[in-house]
Amino acid sequence: MPYTPSRRCRHLTTALQRVARPLVVAGLFLPASLAAQKVDSLVMINDDVITGEINELTRGKLSYKTDDMGTLSIKWDKVKRLKTNHYYEIEVASGWKYFGSLAWPAEDYRIVVVLTSADTLDMHDVVSISRIRGGFFQRTAGYVDLGFSVTRANNQKEWTLGSQVRYRGRKWMGSLTGNSYFRFQDDTASNTSRNNLVGRADRLFKGKWSAAFTLSLEQNAELNLDLRQISGLGGAYSLTRTNSHLLRLNSSLLATNERYSTSPDGTTNLEILFGVDYEAFRFDSPKLDLTTSLSVTPSITDFGRVRTQWDFRTSYEVFSDFFLGLKGFFSYDSRPPTENAVKQDYSVNFTIGWSWS
Repeated sequence: MPYTPSRRCRHLTTALQRVARPLVVAGLFLPASLAAQKVDSLVMINDDVITGEINELTRGKLSYKTDDMGTLSIKWDKVKRLKTNHYYEIEVASGWKYFGSLAWPAEDYRIVVVLTSADTLDMHDVVSISRIRGGFFQRTAGYVDLGFSVTRANNQKEWTLGSQVRYRGRKWMGSLTGNSYFRFQDDTASNTSRNNLVGRADRLFKGKWSAAFTLSLEQNAELNLDLRQISGLGGAYSLTRTNSHLLRLNSSLLATNERYSTSPDGTTNLEILFGVDYEAFRFDSPKLDLTTSLSVTPSITDFGRVRTQWDFRTSYEVFSDFFLGLKGFFSYDSRPPTENAVKQDYSVNFTIGWSWS
């Protein structure tokens, strides 16, 4: 049979298909393999160079992902140079934020942020680095802790459960915190429970200011409180933020609705909250973490009534992401809405827990 042009075209098409198939397969996997490569560079103070990928910097700890050693937690003052082509948000102690990739600096302990122009920052002044293009769950962190105790004399058992989820974006940050306490014993009349759930959303502005919206639910059998619902709108100012501690002042106007078991009627009041939050963290061994908050809330519509709340939580890491802790609270109400109601309550508990970031 003569070798016609049509046969020649069919043979050429078959040959091209044989060559194209492996190229297409390679093309499918090549971008994924290139994307998986970690191309950021980090120089330690001992001049070791580590190739990897920056996750985030928070609380004086740089989370750095590598292919060979997994994810490293590196103390920030052990790093003297950093380079990445990815885009990040960099925040300094003054509250000012910069956006861009990081170029090699001309000298140690400097960060060069490049977007439309280049800004050189002192590394010791940097308190936060977060990936701009990270997904929602990559921007979350939190903890779960559990406490339990037994008293033999009256077979009393106490359970505590606490958890928190935090989110941080470019313009918003938020948190959802829940705590529960249960006490059971042979004398069922002495059984009690206490629960609260607090949600908070902050709109971040330039510098150290933010606007805050809060919503909370609280129940406390010890105080005969069936339900307290609070919604509030206010602002916060970060007085100090470094790689070892955070001090924040906040104030909010609150609308509070309360129902007590000793009264069939609920009450609604307007209140104003003045509060201070403090966090301290140490990345050196032993790793310690302390969070405490104090709020004073005088009533506007029930003049003369003042509520006070103090909470604290401290944790000690025993091994990676698992910790032992101590947490507690003290609450005081100068004039509860119902007669014979208990004015104060407090608790201190040992806990074990797990955290993620």
